[in-house]
Amino acid sequence: MRVFDTDNVQEMVRILYSNFVKFGLFLSIITSLFGSIVYAGPSHYDFTFLLKQAHPFELVVRAPKAKDYKSKFLKQVQTPELETYEERVNRWLSERGSTFVKLIGVSKSETEISKSEPPKNKTLSNLKQKNGHRFQVGFGVFDVTDTDVAGEFRAEWHGKPFLENIRPLGGLTATSDEALYGYLGIVMDIPIIKNVTFSPSFAPGIYLENSGKKLGSLVEFRSMAEISYKFQSGSRLGLSVYHLSNAGLTQYNPGVEVVTVCYTFPLEKLFMFSGSS
Repeated sequence: MRVFDTDNVQEMVRILYSNFVKFGLFLSIITSLFGSIVYAGPSHYDFTFLLKQAHPFELVVRAPKAKDYKSKFLKQVQTPELETYEERVNRWLSERGSTFVKLIGVSKSETEISKSEPPKNKTLSNLKQKNGHRFQVGFGVFDVTDTDVAGEFRAEWHGKPFLENIRPLGGLTATSDEALYGYLGIVMDIPIIKNVTFSPSFAPGIYLENSGKKLGSLVEFRSMAEISYKFQSGSRLGLSVYHLSNAGLTQYNPGVEVVTVCYTFPLEKLFMFSGSS
């Protein structure tokens, strides 16, 4: 018995080939009825979900971004360490573009406050010049009512006021005839108009005539009136007239009249000038 016949195989192949279309259609029907469902992709043609998937190149490891330590350091340096509460509020609101702050602000800045208020040092300096010690020098004519006149030089100190505008004073007068007069007394400043002051003074003292005019007593009294103009620096330029006599202590009391041009300035300026040299 022949198990494998070549003619039979060729006949089967010829039959299958001639009925290929029919056999394929039959096989497809059988597979769809009895075959298992195999997932081979999406059930429709919408592939937009693939756009949400990670790109395969994103899996490549990237080098971490270097930190900008320099800019961070500069920010720390530029940020003020000490701020007032108002400054912090202004900065916080201005960074957020607050229109309210731009219109009315929260408070005055320190710059505006410093501009509106006078400098403390300048105020104190003016106060010292007004109430501090003064120094006066004078040049004039001694005994102007007599034919035998002499020149005079005067150096005078004015202390701080002890009763509003009243100050103590002390000085020394020397004439070209070698007469000397040292004295202690008081002076009072009376404002007349702006920058113009009337200053009467009284001072008893000791008079040494030497080669000068005899006044009849060792003790003499000076009564003086001065009118001066005060400059912005605190210095004053004035004209003074005084009478010197012994007020009747002796029978011989001729007395003298003296006219001088005097210049007065705060004593602090003298020390400041000497300290800077």
